[in-house]
Amino acid sequence: MEETLLFKLIRKENVELNDQLRWEVKEMRDIKHPNLCLFIGACIDTDHVAILNEVCGKGSLEDILSNDDIDLGWDFRYSMLKDICRGMMYLQNTDIGSHGRLKSSNCLVDNRWTIKLSDYGLKSFKSGQEGVRVFSPENGIGVSLPRFNELDECDYYSLLWTAPEIAATGVSHLDHVGYGSRAGDMYSFAIIMVEMCTRQHPYHEVDHLGPAEIVQIVGRLIDPGKTLKLIQCRDYEKMAVDCLRPTVEEDELPNEEKQASMLMQLIELCWNEDPKCRPEFKYCLSELGKICPHRGELMDNLIELMEQYTTSLESIVAERTADIIVEKEKGDLLLSKMLPPLIAEELKLGKNPQPEYFASVTIYFSDCVGFGQICSDASPYQVVELLNDLYSIMDDIIESFDCYKVETIGDCYVVASGLPTRNGDNHAGEIASMALALMTTIDGVGYKNMPGSQVQLRMGLNTGPIVAGVVGSKMPRYCLFGDTMNTASRMESGGYALKIHMSESTYTVLESLGGYQSICRGEREVKGKGRMTTYWLTGKDNSEYRIPSEDLAISASKHNFK
Repeated sequence: MEETLLFKLIRKENVELNDQLRWEVKEMRDIKHPNLCLFIGACIDTDHVAILNEVCGKGSLEDILSNDDIDLGWDFRYSMLKDICRGMMYLQNTDIGSHGRLKSSNCLVDNRWTIKLSDYGLKSFKSGQEGVRVFSPENGIGVSLPRFNELDECDYYSLLWTAPEIAATGVSHLDHVGYGSRAGDMYSFAIIMVEMCTRQHPYHEVDHLGPAEIVQIVGRLIDPGKTLKLIQCRDYEKMAVDCLRPTVEEDELPNEEKQASMLMQLIELCWNEDPKCRPEFKYCLSELGKICPHRGELMDNLIELMEQYTTSLESIVAERTADIIVEKEKGDLLLSKMLPPLIAEELKLGKNPQPEYFASVTIYFSDCVGFGQICSDASPYQVVELLNDLYSIMDDIIESFDCYKVETIGDCYVVASGLPTRNGDNHAGEIASMALALMTTIDGVGYKNMPGSQVQLRMGLNTGPIVAGVVGSKMPRYCLFGDTMNTASRMESGGYALKIHMSESTYTVLESLGGYQSICRGEREVKGKGRMTTYWLTGKDNSEYRIPSEDLAISASKHNFK
């Protein structure tokens, strides 16, 4: 049967299998307790030195406390603190005697929400790792602080849980602490209790200080200055001592006043500056039992914890589902702007839309006469801003019609009607009405930052057969193909500013629909098409559409006819 293991790499090239190491491994193998992470074994192969432990599925206590999505009630927190006490009581009665590395990230949580302490024991196996500052205090007292070039080999953050008497020796890495002391573990437990209250890392309220400064102030290796808020601890002789400790706000304690008072008293007792004044874990377990008495059987409590977790999980799932729905709607909206809704739906269903032939659609082309001169006179940013303003107006107009915006290329704006959803012969009327609405809207409208100007739109319409399909897998586009597109482009490029030029095929459909006003332009030579009869669309019966005055149009000499 396969078993998943957690391995912790030890930064050593190799390990000598001596009597000391054998004794440490035997110590670890003999430890079996529900609140201690089970030691599986160790690997001493070159470049693969590691410790193997059982896996705890919920991660660490630090992970859970920092996850705002988990609603952690006080009964839940007290249960975890009691687990830590039970684990430490057992550990202190073994030959190992103390932990030395007790902190929230070493309190693992299994799938039953039981705390299991990890990273204890194996002192010599873990010592002397690469990349750790060498620590050799003279006469057993550390007085030299790390030099600047040694800071990368220190880990002061992990020492925020370390007792002041140990910090006072000048340690700069947990490897220097070894097994620590029983009183030192009690101090570490006090810091974990603070974390349970604040759900923040220790000393978060003085984040302007680095971990190195905090540890050295706690160990009285440097002066705290006058700005830090210190608390008073009583030593064994009842003398007051000013100390730096984490802050616990009143609203971070339990709501029940008696519980809050008893918990804070326990924290202050456990983090006392004088190690002799700190209690044993047996006392802490007893006090936690008074603060939050054990109610019901173990299984009842477990079921209650699981129900709390399930409720919290359901809330998280509901929130995440709502977020996903919102993001999906945003994605759908964006997709609908890039592709026709019918085509977008097919793509979302995983289908590959096939090219489709449409016997009769109407195409609209427009551009801005004189745009080249505008580009030469304006900065690129101004050109982009100008086009964005113009296209925003045009986008708003076409929303009112059964039309689909095909693409924009520079100042060229392309629209189609009659696809992908067929609408009989109404496509010509939809495009014609849209073109008239656009002309009406831009009447008297100038370019931004160009006082006295007039937007010089010229439009071309053509009706005929089209083949349409989705092209490309990355940023797919709904593209139109056929001679109808070329002719519509020729209608636009062969027209005049502030006029709507259309082919005979469009004129014929509009006449059958009725209600549209037009003037025959006569026969003219169209590039690539030969001679064609074309028309000007001038209005619609019983409507307020109007074509801007020819006096506002740019002169014919400035047109670029194609």
